[in-house]
Amino acid sequence: MKPAEALARISYLRNMPEPALDRLAEECTITALARGATLFSEGDPPAGIFLIVGGRIKLLRTSSDGRQQVLHEEGPGATLAEVPVFDAGGYVGSAVAVEDSAVLLIPREPLLEGLAHSPANAVEVIGVLAARLRKVAGGVEDVS
Repeated sequence: MKPAEALARISYLRNMPEPALDRLAEECTITALARGATLFSEGDPPAGIFLIVGGRIKLLRTSSDGRQQVLHEEGPGATLAEVPVFDAGGYVGSAVAVEDSAVLLIPREPLLEGLAHSPANAVEVIGVLAARLRKVAGGVEDVS
């Protein structure tokens, strides 16, 4: 799959004008990960958003006493790392390949530049982040 085709599958990039999507695609890279490999680590500065094109990736946090909590596990078509890309903080957890996987890296700066010229797509990002926050809130309620 070509990067532009993969990008068009992301809900908040789907309606981005084709020339802008093509420019963004030129900046993307695909990385293969073996089962157990770490894609990114909790606290690291964000390189960009990752689109899973094959395999499964789990996001986990490690407590100060070394216990790990799986936040969620995702497969093809899912994206990871929007929060740190948009708030410029570190990754909220570590991402580890559950099985052999492939991910498309959408670099932070070209993504932000593309969204700056496409307000409708930026609004879509807000919707995605709001839905994720709602899901986390539901999970907190279940735990309590």
